Amino acid sequence: IEIRSLLQVIADFTNFNIVTSDSVTGSVTLRLKDVPWDQALDIILQAKGLGMRKNGNVLVIAPKDELAAKDKLDLESRNALQNLEAVRTQSFQINYAKAADIGIQLTASGSGPASARILSSRGSVIAEPRTNQLFVTDIPSKLEQVQQLIGKLDVAVRQVLIEA
Repeated sequence: IEIRSLLQVIADFTNFNIVTSDSVTGSVTLRLKDVPWDQALDIILQAKGLGMRKNGNVLVIAPKDELAAKDKLDLESRNALQNLEAVRTQSFQINYAKAADIGIQLTASGSGPASARILSSRGSVIAEPRTNQLFVTDIPSKLEQVQQLIGKLDVAVRQVLIEA
């Protein structure tokens, strides 16, 4: 069966819209019985070295290397836009934690999954110990993430009253 015809049958059966790359060609021989459509689609894609991206009710099907190249291009364009975005400076009043400690966490760039850098490459933090404030300079979307993180980190420590 021609691969494009097979994908069209799956599209008709599932009520999904399928966009197929021009480089998707060839035929496949298969016999599937009592197999869910999504599993059948995965089997077909694997057999032909294809990949799929789902966007709402649209399935985009193309060779895996073509999808990877498109994803890489999208990431590079997002990073380029981020580098063009204007930076802002915002101050954050820290009430319970030390501003310097939170500033260190914002700029941490360790290798573990829990220690990812919050700020962009253009972002910076200044901790003012006298007023316990943080002055953060970065793009607006990163400033929102900083505000959310500070809201989670700057909480009162629970205290226990011990009476004798």
